[in-house]
Amino acid sequence: MLFAFAQNGTSANSETIDQIRQIFNAQELYKLEFSGPKAQLLFHEVKNLRDTTLTRSFDYSSYYAAQKAYAKKQLGLNLRADALQNSQTVFTDVEDNILYQRRYLIGLEWDILKNGFLQRNSQLKSIDFQEQVTSIEQKNAVPLKSSVPRTACIAYFNTKKIQLLEARLKTLKSYLPYLEQLFYAKQITLEDLFASQSRLVETHEQLDLYKNYNNQLQLGYINNLFDLSAPVFDINDSIFFGALKNAVIEDTANIRSLQEAIAQTENKWYNELSLRAYTRMNIYDLYSSLNPYRSFFSFGINFSMPLVFSHHEKAQVDLVKWEKDHQRVKQSSNERLLEQANSCYEYRFGLNKLLLLQEKEKQIREAIRVERTKNQLKESDFNAMHGLKLMDDLAQIQLEEIGMRQVLYLKLIDLHEKNDPSLTDSWLTQLEPLKSDAFPENNRTVYAWSKAFTNDPGVLAAFTEYNRFEKVLLAVGETDSLISKKNEFVRLISTADIEVVPLVGNNKLLFAEDYTKQLTAILDAYSLWNFKEIHLDIEPHTQDNWKEDESKAFENYLEKLKETKTLCTKNGWLLSIAIPINYDSTQVQACLEVVDEVHFMCYENVKASYLSRKLAPYKPYGNRIHIALRTEDFQDRYTLEQFINHLSTNEGFVQFDYHDLSRLIQWDLEQLQHEKR
Repeated sequence: MLFAFAQNGTSANSETIDQIRQIFNAQELYKLEFSGPKAQLLFHEVKNLRDTTLTRSFDYSSYYAAQKAYAKKQLGLNLRADALQNSQTVFTDVEDNILYQRRYLIGLEWDILKNGFLQRNSQLKSIDFQEQVTSIEQKNAVPLKSSVPRTACIAYFNTKKIQLLEARLKTLKSYLPYLEQLFYAKQITLEDLFASQSRLVETHEQLDLYKNYNNQLQLGYINNLFDLSAPVFDINDSIFFGALKNAVIEDTANIRSLQEAIAQTENKWYNELSLRAYTRMNIYDLYSSLNPYRSFFSFGINFSMPLVFSHHEKAQVDLVKWEKDHQRVKQSSNERLLEQANSCYEYRFGLNKLLLLQEKEKQIREAIRVERTKNQLKESDFNAMHGLKLMDDLAQIQLEEIGMRQVLYLKLIDLHEKNDPSLTDSWLTQLEPLKSDAFPENNRTVYAWSKAFTNDPGVLAAFTEYNRFEKVLLAVGETDSLISKKNEFVRLISTADIEVVPLVGNNKLLFAEDYTKQLTAILDAYSLWNFKEIHLDIEPHTQDNWKEDESKAFENYLEKLKETKTLCTKNGWLLSIAIPINYDSTQVQACLEVVDEVHFMCYENVKASYLSRKLAPYKPYGNRIHIALRTEDFQDRYTLEQFINHLSTNEGFVQFDYHDLSRLIQWDLEQLQHEKR
């Protein structure tokens, strides 16, 4: 290993390796931040694009509006005017038995049935039905794709990749010169050096690719479109395909029904009749010297009817013709259904790949945490180069995660363009952050009493981070000889985002004359911790007055809680307390009305059935309830963890306290000694 070489090498080599160690210690693990409530803005934007001419080949609404406007003017009214000039030959109007040399006719005709008033009304209804059919067909038709949301999606995820690659490039450049020194000093192989140089070249090429793409775009509109975080979604198959199938079946039935209505409307029986009413003004220039001019009005009606009606047969002809088009629509819908099934499968397949990548990321992060622990414990097998390689592997995995998210979002854009966007909220479920089902995800808190600080603060910090504790209840007191060690411990774990809560466990405070002043004096000594919560582990049930008058003793305790809560509210702190599991429900309820969290001390009797029964009334309080378990009540760490997993899986509790840090370390030491034997 690298550091084994250093022991036999020159001091210059040792200095080089020490520089690599410092680079490893200084590295911050890059975090992918995607979660947020704005993700659906993209899909609403896709809907807006779908509703514009970007996704339409023809504006049918204007077309049908023009048809209706034309049909409304077809009232069947016609103005007729005739003028006739005869030559020298005498002209006789046989109908009127009049001899004339010229004639003028002016008249108004009204076609009531065929091509007239009634047929106009039928035509308007038919246009409405045709518009509904077209609307259904347009909804099912695959719209034209818009490049805007796709380009925005690619550019957004490219930005994430660029941020990660720039951080990766900075790290590679920082330690590559030291690797070259070690190579020429024969401390590492040429293969090791080439591997790091290849990663550097790969990072440069990827950065150029993504930067060039983003730099070529006019990103003003695109940035506004995709200025959002990007959580991962899962597709509810039953809702998605149920809605899709129902839409296809419903649309098919609706189109058939509308086509029948059109056929019946356009082939009414009265369309085969002809009925016209008219009035005329007749003016004649007669061959008569006595009264050469003659004028009069005439009225009439024309009616015709076929001997055999054929409107039913004509309707059937139209239906057969439309059935051919209807089959085309059904075929298109079925193909669309199969296409969506394939797209959904591809999306779910990609989602599984992303889940596996995230599991790999967890494994690498755990390996990095182990290397950091080895470094802090100054173990001989610590290898900073191995740690840096793990960090680079982590960056590579994260790049793959970003790429897979990009693929998933592009697929979602396609699904939204081809489906009704209004159904999005029903068939999409946000899965951020994705979690493995291998072990229950519990929130871990550990008690750290002063006796734990017989160990080095660095060892305690490494152990706390390695065990993934999220919160430490750290004992404080009026006089604290270990305060410098505790301050160092707090400083070390602050880089791992582990919260520190001062634990006040002095029962004498129950009888303090000025309780708030005395409590404030204790907490002021630890102000450097910048804590956001305080924890009271004061036990009135252990005092003599509890045995004498439990009710009065509890009232005194409750009064102290109220004073503490007032102090916490003033300073913006939360208040948590530790109480026994055997307090009665009225006492627990009174406490819950005052404090933010209750930590039940589930000691001695740790049967699952007993705790389930005692804790059942407090399940509705969710994360406000903590279950504190004592190491003394379990055979080993494995037994304790199995018990926690049982309560989490079967009872739904997620907040667990480990009592305590010192005993957990002792367990690990005993296990290591057992392995050596």
